[in-house]
Amino acid sequence: MQEYRRGEPGAVALVRKLIIDAGVTMDEFNAKALAKNLDYVERIGRLIFNAESDRNAALREIDRRHSLLGETLRRGVQEIEDGQFEVIEATHYESFANARMKLKVAARILRGN
Repeated sequence: MQEYRRGEPGAVALVRKLIIDAGVTMDEFNAKALAKNLDYVERIGRLIFNAESDRNAALREIDRRHSLLGETLRRGVQEIEDGQFEVIEATHYESFANARMKLKVAARILRGN
């Protein structure tokens, strides 16, 4: 049977001969095999349908979350653009820079560098 499934010519010829000797056509044989296994075929079809439905729901959720993220980011940018800004005088920055430099020097002294 494995040889027939693989399509090996000798096995295919043998199966066709057996089917013809039984007085059945290939179409009748295939129809009977399908009818016999219809429950399995339908079960596989339902599994495929459910898997596709789950995939589609996941893709919809990804799209929804991306649109929510984009909307949130756009709103945040708009708030920043519309916000009030305060000009910091250079003396404040210079004081901060001086304090930072003094901390670095103190850290080096403590480490012994």
